[in-house]
Amino acid sequence: MNKAAAHCVAIIALAITASTNGATTSFQQLGLLPGAHSSYANFVSADGTVIVGSSATYGTDPQPFRWTAGDGLIGLGGERVKNSLSNNTATGISADGTIIVGRHRKNNDTLLPQAVRWNMDNSMEVLWDFGSAYGVSANGAVVIGSLNPNSHQDKLAIRWTEAGGIERLDPQRGPWRSCKPTGISDDGSVIIGHGENDGSFQLFKWTSDEGMVGLGSNAENGLYTDNIISGDGSTIFGSNGQLSYRWTEADGFVDLGSALGSMGVDIEDCSADGSVVVGGYRPSYDHTDYRSFIWTEQTGFQDLQVVLGSLGFDTSDWSRFSARGISADGTTIVGRGMTHQDDFLNFYSNGWVATIPEPTSLAMLTLGGLGILRGRRRFGA
Repeated sequence: MNKAAAHCVAIIALAITASTNGATTSFQQLGLLPGAHSSYANFVSADGTVIVGSSATYGTDPQPFRWTAGDGLIGLGGERVKNSLSNNTATGISADGTIIVGRHRKNNDTLLPQAVRWNMDNSMEVLWDFGSAYGVSANGAVVIGSLNPNSHQDKLAIRWTEAGGIERLDPQRGPWRSCKPTGISDDGSVIIGHGENDGSFQLFKWTSDEGMVGLGSNAENGLYTDNIISGDGSTIFGSNGQLSYRWTEADGFVDLGSALGSMGVDIEDCSADGSVVVGGYRPSYDHTDYRSFIWTEQTGFQDLQVVLGSLGFDTSDWSRFSARGISADGTTIVGRGMTHQDDFLNFYSNGWVATIPEPTSLAMLTLGGLGILRGRRRFGA
């Protein structure tokens, strides 16, 4: 059996479940769509049962997928384009996993993608042209994204609803430029993002009552990465170079520090109440050296692969291990990493899903050093 075939067999048998302090834990590779060589898990539904991402094949754009434990990977509808300039990707999921939003490149004659949503039957609906969707409310009724009708113009921040269609967050074309909405509360009433305001790159918050309000920046060199928001809209997380922050109405910007002394931090997602945050960090200036973290108020930043090791799951053979999404209760985490080799000894990305104890149990497990109670299971080539 060659390595590619052996890898496919290994995926089927890869899900191993354990029990730690009464909590079910697991780590599983998601596998690949037929003919693909890589997969990426980006978001997970509120209850942790539906995962969205994309799977890549040589010579074409990645194909978005929906994953469940029962059905595995199912490719989402839409034309796949050869060697296009903009990737097809899923960028958000409703709480129950029935609505997925993202961007889709129509054909080789279209320079910019379309903002789309996929329904349960995998049918694709175009929401607007010349733009991308970046997130969706819990019930799937409100979609956020950007509109760029001309590649030489600034991007416009967009809110879309079934009844009203697209609506600009800055309708008067005020001081904001190059805006990107990056997060939306569960009920769709609060939208956050970043953009340039009067020459300063800063965070913004939008509500229907106040419109776009600048929240400033936590550093002189601006906000470098996308920001995320808790389900109730009260807490915002983000990162700036080596440092990360939390913003609330009461406290403003609070510095969370650097992740494990890293050279750079990327905050990707948080639980519904903002108590658990996941993302990635760079331990060195080597761009190939990338790891994932999990953060809580009690534990601070922890290396996620170390946490998984304490639960009995050995991911030491993985590289560029990246956590991208987390369920509402903070117990299901999804991401991607470099795992297997082909016959030419190339490494490819593979999506994964991990189930861990709830935050309080996780803190007790880590601080108590209980990882020695269980033998490790290796997940890799």
